[in-house]
Amino acid sequence: MSNDLEDLVSFLNDRRPEIRKMAVDIVSGLTGSPEGIDKLKTVQKPLLMGLLRLVPDTDTAVSKAALTAVVNMSQDAPVSEALLHLNVVGRVMEYIREKSCPHMELLLMVLVNMTVTDQGCEDLLQLGKPGMEGLHMALLLKMFVTSAVTLLPGQSDPYQHIGALLTNTSRLQAGRQVLLQPGRGFLQALAAQLHPGCSVARRRGCSGALRNCCISAEADGTLQELVADEAVLTRLLQSIGGNSSGSGSGSNTSATEDGNSEPPPAAAAAGANGPGSSNSLRDPDETVRE
Repeated sequence: MSNDLEDLVSFLNDRRPEIRKMAVDIVSGLTGSPEGIDKLKTVQKPLLMGLLRLVPDTDTAVSKAALTAVVNMSQDAPVSEALLHLNVVGRVMEYIREKSCPHMELLLMVLVNMTVTDQGCEDLLQLGKPGMEGLHMALLLKMFVTSAVTLLPGQSDPYQHIGALLTNTSRLQAGRQVLLQPGRGFLQALAAQLHPGCSVARRRGCSGALRNCCISAEADGTLQELVADEAVLTRLLQSIGGNSSGSGSGSNTSATEDGNSEPPPAAAAAGANGPGSSNSLRDPDETVRE
């Protein structure tokens, strides 16, 4: 079996497009189950390197299959650690910045899985890199806020996964500091997306990030700034209070020991949440209200 897998990995680098396509499709299929991922771990490092090389492939089908495999494998903790050693966060952000890969949703799902750990959050926040800290987050925040007003009703929303990134990174003080930068209006922009007309994924991401900022405000020394922002507090209270227009959906969000919100890892097979609709300001989703 090991030799077969080694051959499969070598085919990912084949010059012939049809061979690369066949190989990456087989790998992508194997990553659809925990058993398949366990088998692939025997060739983990060369496999991950091969998949990452295929992400910007000119054949979009090959690129999509490679990213799907990375998303699925990155839910496994040891594989996620190996990907961090391969600078996957920096690579993905480069693809996003240069627009060299059309599969924005899958790219963001990789980042969501990478930022489940503190090390992944630190990589995305670029901590310890003078002059570069926060640049990745600034780009993602701009995309998240801009897309909230430019996407048409019913249009696919790949940027909604940035909400989960904000929840993840705001577990760290450095992540909260990005959101609390004076004069940037990030908290107001997130609070504005708590309206039930936004997708559940956006609302959960924004509420999780805002919750983390509020819970840690006293320890961070930011309590006065938060209390002074009446617009943000008003929107938060509106999401909690009011008359419910429907039953709340089940919660998929877990909480860390310090109480900070933390979304589950992303899976490539998971469908995106569509926009909700309600005349009530109280959020219909129980996870958002929590």
